Amino acid sequence: MFEDWSPSGPARRGRCSVDEEFGLKTQRVQASMGLTRAQMRHARHTVTVLGLVVITVALVLWRELASGLDEIQADRLLHGSPAAPLATQSFSAGGSNNRPVRWPDSSDEPAVPLEDRTFNATRLQALDHLILVAGHAVVLAEALDGVDTHDTLWYLEHYQRDQDLPGALVGHIRRGVEAASADPRALLVFSGGQTRPAAGPRDEGSSYYRVAEHYGWWGHTTPTTSRLAQRSLRAVGKDVPLPVPQRTVTEDFASDSFQNLLFSLCRFKEVVGHYPARVTVVSFTFKRRRFEDLHRAALRFPHGRFTFLGLQPPSWSRFDLVEAERGEVENAARSYENDPYGCHTPALAAKREARNPFRRTTPYALSCPDMRTLLAWCGPGLFPHALPWSSA
Repeated sequence: MFEDWSPSGPARRGRCSVDEEFGLKTQRVQASMGLTRAQMRHARHTVTVLGLVVITVALVLWRELASGLDEIQADRLLHGSPAAPLATQSFSAGGSNNRPVRWPDSSDEPAVPLEDRTFNATRLQALDHLILVAGHAVVLAEALDGVDTHDTLWYLEHYQRDQDLPGALVGHIRRGVEAASADPRALLVFSGGQTRPAAGPRDEGSSYYRVAEHYGWWGHTTPTTSRLAQRSLRAVGKDVPLPVPQRTVTEDFASDSFQNLLFSLCRFKEVVGHYPARVTVVSFTFKRRRFEDLHRAALRFPHGRFTFLGLQPPSWSRFDLVEAERGEVENAARSYENDPYGCHTPALAAKREARNPFRRTTPYALSCPDMRTLLAWCGPGLFPHALPWSSA
């Protein structure tokens, strides 16, 4: 049988008896305390008001605590010490560390203002550190799942295949992103032109940028400071640190390592408005001497303001490090020792011409007129004239 839920049913009668009992208890309390019904209503109102006051005070205290923490964060940004120097290290691009990172959505965290998600060069004028990741290959695929393991997603020369090179290249990109994240005054430049005729007009710099996007910049996609800390910085005329994607550009004309460095110096000037005071280069460890001792010296960039981040392929990879080191000495370093600007040595000159199959002309003599003479200099001696970064 279903329960009789009509007003005259047992359920209704049971509820009425409970209400009546509660009313009798209330009356007995009133009688024992000598309170009228109006006084009881007033007491209940007073308790409610006091509860609201307690909640309000707790919220105010919580906001003050959060504000204090934000002020500490802002003070550290205003007066903190510079980032620790970056060190040479080995890096494996394989394993779970390189899984694609899902872009955050509105359910993950508070909405990021549009100004913090949009590239705006006018906000980069205080940057003074160039971080250069030199390109070595072009991405061919549209979908980049497995880009750290599959040769087929890249256009690789015959000597680059079956070497686990994709993992090494992704490791370079990631290290550049991490280095830029560690220094809010750094501009990250992925450098490399349209160097492979069979790959079509795709450039290495944009390929590296796409890979960084695919991995969600390894989590370095949002401002590192809270809204209140940002307001505190702006109030004293300080720049708000920007996330790495808003401090990253590409350089898409370089055809060799010397041009990677030379053109990226101008690219920094194009974006920021002045030349960098510091330079960090990310590349293979065996290319340290080429960049640090030969290219840097040819451009007369101060040694004390130049850092090289060398990444060694992991020991388990098929990368033939011995052969790479031998080729570096015989085919690159020795040639640049005799021809610092890569103009006269037949091997270097031929390689530079072959890596410009689409006959592109660089714009840097126009955008960096104070580098025009250097851009055209071919030696044989070192460039003898004043350079803009000498006083940077």
